[in-house]
Amino acid sequence: MVAACLSVVVASCGGSAPAKVLPALAGTPSLSSGAETATSATGIFAVQSVTAPTAAARAQAALNAAILLRQASDNAEVAAYLEYAAGSSPRGSAIDTSASFLLSRELTTSDPAAAADVLKPLAKGSGPLQPYIVAQYASALDAQGKASSAS
Repeated sequence: MVAACLSVVVASCGGSAPAKVLPALAGTPSLSSGAETATSATGIFAVQSVTAPTAAARAQAALNAAILLRQASDNAEVAAYLEYAAGSSPRGSAIDTSASFLLSRELTTSDPAAAADVLKPLAKGSGPLQPYIVAQYASALDAQGKASSAS
């Protein structure tokens, strides 16, 4: 309910994030545990992911929300934040690469073909995540039964 209301408010202010980007705003935790504190912080980043003044800032906030949410729990909404971060950041940027890599890790067990599709363009690049990207890409290919392509 709260997420839907905030989605309407954000849209009226010029924001364009889908309602599913705001899952952490649905509750108001008492902050009595580390997981609840992380969920609260995730809510703050969720708001920033739709209200920040630049696309890069919105993407970074969504990436931060996904990381915090993943550390706090095994929440299925992590992929939604990562998709938003990757989709709203400049192609090839550090945020795009990081979000895409983390998204592929979320997808590898449930949908290895989608994980491979996310990683394929990144596997040819360079940068500090490159060895991890190549290893994750090989893992996604192997999970699809494409062992020869994986090696």
